[in-house]
Amino acid sequence: MGEDASNDERTSRRGIKEWFSSGMVHQALHVGAVALYGCTLGASMGYSAVLLPQVQANTSSIPIDENMGAWIASIHSGVSPVGFLTGGLVMDRWGRRFTMRVGLVPIFLGYLIIAFAPSYPVVMVGRFITALSSGFSTAASSIILSEIATPRLRKTYESSMFTALSVGVLLVYVLGTYLQWQVVAGLLTVPPLTSLIVFIFVPETPVWLAKKERLEEAEEALTWLRGNEDKAKLELQDILSTLREQEEDDTDSDSSDDEDNRKSKSKIIHKIQLLLSPQYFKPFIIAHVFNLLQILTGTLLFVFYAVDIISQMNKNAEGFSCHYIAQLTAFVRLVFTVATNVFLNRVFRRTHIIVASSVCAVTALILSCFLYVQYKSQKSSPTGVNLWLTAVLILMFLTANTCAFFPLPSRIMSEILPLKIRDFGSGYIYVANEILQFFVSKTYPQLKGAIGNHGIFLLIGINSLLCVIFSYLFLPETRRKSLVQIEEYFRGPNLLWIKRDRRLGRDYTRKKYFEMKKTNVSKSARAYTDQEEEKDVVPVDKKKLAKRKLSVTFSGDD
Repeated sequence: MGEDASNDERTSRRGIKEWFSSGMVHQALHVGAVALYGCTLGASMGYSAVLLPQVQANTSSIPIDENMGAWIASIHSGVSPVGFLTGGLVMDRWGRRFTMRVGLVPIFLGYLIIAFAPSYPVVMVGRFITALSSGFSTAASSIILSEIATPRLRKTYESSMFTALSVGVLLVYVLGTYLQWQVVAGLLTVPPLTSLIVFIFVPETPVWLAKKERLEEAEEALTWLRGNEDKAKLELQDILSTLREQEEDDTDSDSSDDEDNRKSKSKIIHKIQLLLSPQYFKPFIIAHVFNLLQILTGTLLFVFYAVDIISQMNKNAEGFSCHYIAQLTAFVRLVFTVATNVFLNRVFRRTHIIVASSVCAVTALILSCFLYVQYKSQKSSPTGVNLWLTAVLILMFLTANTCAFFPLPSRIMSEILPLKIRDFGSGYIYVANEILQFFVSKTYPQLKGAIGNHGIFLLIGINSLLCVIFSYLFLPETRRKSLVQIEEYFRGPNLLWIKRDRRLGRDYTRKKYFEMKKTNVSKSARAYTDQEEEKDVVPVDKKKLAKRKLSVTFSGDD
C-alpha cells in the first residue's frame, strides 16, 4: 500500500511538471502578460471617468475646472500616437519582448506619480507618461499574440486583447466607486508590474528571431511554445519559407522600378505612391473611414466621460447611483465584447455591422429625444424613474455600440488592407484615430455646454446612420474569404459593393474559360472533355459545362 501511494504521488508530480512545461501553458503565459497590458490600457482610458468627479468635487485637495479636466481625459489620445510611432521603430530593431519591457516600466512609474501627486501639474505628468508608454507597446502586444499562436488559436488570442481592454475599464470603474483616486492609481501599478515580470522570463517571438537569422534561438523559442521539438523544427521551416517568399516578392517589386528613381526615393514616399494605386487606395479609404466613424459614434468618449455623462443626464440623482450605472455599462461592454468575438465567427460581417450600427443609431436618437423632452419641459420625473429610463436607454445604446464599433474596426482593417501596405496603412489609421479622439475628448465639455447631451447623442445617432449607409455601399464581405481573395476583389473595378463585378465568383476569383499552358509538346492543341475540364477549371453551371472550351498549349523548349 505504501509503495502504491508513493508511486501515485510520483506520477502525480510528474504529470503536474509535464503540464507546466507544456506548450499551451507557455502560450498562456505570453497571452496572460499581453492581457495584463491590455487591462492596464483599458484602465488608463477609463481612469479619467473616476478621477474627474472626485477632483472636481468641492472637497477635492486638487481643485480643477472643466477645461483642466478635459486635458486629463484627452491627453491619453493626444500623446499615445507619439509612443506608437516610436514603439514601431524599436520593435523592428530590438524585438517585441524588449518593446513590451521598455513600455511597461514607465506605465508603472506613471501611476506611482499619480498616486502621490500633490497638484494638478504632477497628475498631468503622470497621465502623460502612462499615455506615451501605452502607445509605445500597443503594436508589439498585438504582434506578439499573432506570432506565438498556432493557426487554430490565432483569432482567439487576437480577440483576447479587446476583452482585456473591457476588463480594465470595468476594473477601474469598480475601484473608483469605493476608493479615492490616489489609491486607485496605486493599485493600477500591479498589472503592468506583473506583466513586466512575466516578460522578463518568456522568450522573444520566433518570427522576429527568424527574421534576424537567430535560428537557434528561434527553434528554442518555438520548442518552448509548442512543447515539442519536432513540431518546432517543422514550423520553423515554414516560417523561414514564408520569409524567403516575402524577400523574393520585395526584390521583384524593387527590381521592376527604375534603379535611379528607386535610389532617389525614400521608403515613405515609395509607400505613399504604392498607397495611391487603386488596388491599395480603395481598401485603405474604406478601412480609414470606418475607423473614423468609430470615434465619431462615441465609443471611446463614453469610456473617458462615463460618470460625467450619466450624472449630467440625472442631475438630481445621487452620485453613487451614477457610479453604479457606470459599472453596469462597463460590465455590459465586457459581455458584448466577448459575444461579438464569438458572433463574428458565425455571422457575416456586413450583416453584423449593418444591423448593430442601425440599432445603435436608433437608440442614440431615442435617447436624444428623451433628453431633449426633459430639457424643454424643465420638469423632472421622480429621480428613480429618470434614472431607470436613462439607464435602460444607455445600456441599449452601449450594447449596440459595442457590437458595431468596439472590436470590429481593427479586425476589418486587418482583413481588407493588402499585405504590402498593412503595416504602413494600419499605423497611419491608428495615429489618425487617436488625433481625432483627442479633439473629440478635448472639445466634449464645450460641446456639451453648447448643445447639451441631447445634442451630442443626436450627432452620435447621425454618425451611426452614416456608418450604416457607408457599410451598405462600400464594405465588402470578408467572412470565409482568405486574404488573397480579398486582395483579388480590390484588384478589379470594384468599389461599391452593390455594384461589384458579378463575374467574380463567391471566392472573388475570375472563372477562366481559356487556359494557356506551357508544355514540352510542340504545336499541339486539343479540346478538353467534360471530365478533364472539371479537374482543372473552377466548376460552373452545368449548362456552361456543356459548351466545350478550347485549351491551347504551346511548345516549351527552353
